[in-house]
Amino acid sequence: MIWTYFTMSLFWDGLILLFVAGGGGLVWIGLKKRSWSKFRRVPLIVVGAAFSFTVLYGSFIESRMISITEERVSLPTVEKLTIVALSDFHVGPYKGRGFMQRLVQKVNALSPDLVLLAGDYTYHGSDPADHLAPLQELKARYGVFGVMGNHEYNCLSHRGKSSTYYGTFDGSNVVLRTLERLNVRMLNNESVEVPLEEGGPLFIAGIDDACSGHDNLESALPKTSQKSSVILLAHDPSVILDNRSSYANLIVSGHTHGGQIRLPFIGPLPALPTQLPRSYDQGIFPLDGNTTLAITRGVGETGPRARLFAPPEILVLRIKNQ
Repeated sequence: MIWTYFTMSLFWDGLILLFVAGGGGLVWIGLKKRSWSKFRRVPLIVVGAAFSFTVLYGSFIESRMISITEERVSLPTVEKLTIVALSDFHVGPYKGRGFMQRLVQKVNALSPDLVLLAGDYTYHGSDPADHLAPLQELKARYGVFGVMGNHEYNCLSHRGKSSTYYGTFDGSNVVLRTLERLNVRMLNNESVEVPLEEGGPLFIAGIDDACSGHDNLESALPKTSQKSSVILLAHDPSVILDNRSSYANLIVSGHTHGGQIRLPFIGPLPALPTQLPRSYDQGIFPLDGNTTLAITRGVGETGPRARLFAPPEILVLRIKNQ
């Protein structure tokens, strides 16, 4: 983790200090220039203070919050079910074991039937996978299921149009084995049937990372002719560009961070790492009469440690067909 911090995070933390100092400098100038009129001094002080506060708030306050978003969706053969979706943990220099423990406690308090983990467990490769240990304490009636994300493979997508796979630093095997030891049922281009006590059948399909080319949607989707409900777990929501994804009734994804840095009325400031339009940043998207896409903004950060108007999210999907 020390290597990750000094090679990836130190630059961003340096920018935070620079921005805070810049805002403080404006305040200092406004207070120092007594000869200026208040119409010059006051705006300078207000802007400087607001800028510094926003940077500090986004970096050290909002990024530590955990919000809960509840949405109602439907599945054709399921009448009642509570699903919790989590994604983009990025444990490492910004988020560690303590944050993960708080997250797990909040999830367990919701008494979920299913917990779905949509990938990107680490900031970089397998560093440090041991901070994922609190996931072992997740309690869900029908189990915890997960798929891999691009950061485990150290594959970076460039605005979703191309990707760079740094295979030398591939930590996917370490992360995969860690999650399996933590009782997470990892789905690698496969599907499993969930033995519901009422209703069903219900299948959960999961595809491996698309950025590094390990995904195989055809293998992941269940082969069944009976009327059933299918949930597809995929890290990158760009999977909806493949027409075969419409076989699923519900697609659960992450990857976007909701933009991570957002502004009111504008939305995400950075380009989203998907092939989808910017409007597909977070939330629920009915795709057609059969399929719904759910994108969670996740709980961790990459690049700057900040979140702004996009706090870490536990996405709760309530299935209620009654």
